[in-house]
Amino acid sequence: MPPYFVKIIPVLIMFSLGYFSKKLRIFNSKDADRFLQLVLNVTLPALTLVSLASLVISIKLLYLIMLPIIIVFLTYIPAQIIVKKLNVPKNRKGTFMIGSLIINTGFVSTFIYAFFGHASFGYYSLFDLGNSLMIYIFAYYQAIKYGNNKESQLPLKKMLSLPPIWAIVAGLIINFLPFNLNQTHVDTLNYIGSPTMPLIIFSLGIYFHPKIANLRMTLGVISLRMILGFILGGIIINILGLKEPISHIVLICASAPVGFNTLIFAELEDLDREFAATIVSFSLILSLLFITFYSYFVL
Repeated sequence: MPPYFVKIIPVLIMFSLGYFSKKLRIFNSKDADRFLQLVLNVTLPALTLVSLASLVISIKLLYLIMLPIIIVFLTYIPAQIIVKKLNVPKNRKGTFMIGSLIINTGFVSTFIYAFFGHASFGYYSLFDLGNSLMIYIFAYYQAIKYGNNKESQLPLKKMLSLPPIWAIVAGLIINFLPFNLNQTHVDTLNYIGSPTMPLIIFSLGIYFHPKIANLRMTLGVISLRMILGFILGGIIINILGLKEPISHIVLICASAPVGFNTLIFAELEDLDREFAATIVSFSLILSLLFITFYSYFVL
């Protein structure tokens, strides 16, 4: 069994536990809402802060931060055209939009580390930084725009109230200061942030309820996020003349599945949660197939 696939087994187990806990009526969607609130307000900010505070930023590689920004903006154009033509509730349109825009770099990080090792992980981290900025600013603005939350009249104030935004700011400030976090701080933040992925995957299992009626929309979101992302990534690699391993890392990240934050923002802004769970879940499955194919025939 490939070593990177072994790392996916806990994800599948956690997803299954969430799904069957709902079937056994141990947890329900309201519990999943609370789990995601815990992620948004506590565990994710801790993880974000410690990651950015220790990130090695090279001036020559700053262009990697811009690549996800370009990809997201170019994806937004067809996504906006499609959303305007959809005859579905507004909250489902919002889920469609943010699902198309949020790149799940966190999911593919496991494979990038397995394929290219620690030495190349800095390239991924810079791409991920640009992606994080787009998630918490541009994608979240779209969630507010399409959401049913009555408090969404002040999008800038609402965006600035997101704890991960301030974690990004604090992490970058610490990064550029002449001193680093000591080991106690790092260990504490890592400990607080460690439940982030398990809680998200567990909540995803609780929410998961695929509907055949949403199949076309699900394929539409996945096509924009993964297939268009793959095409845009390939074009960027050729234009910039990127070499290995950066070219592989950019292509894998550009074609990553729908981001977990789709689920978090859907809960936060009262978008279509079930549709969010469906597109995230199916895109993860397709991403596993794509990465397996990529590793055997390209790398």
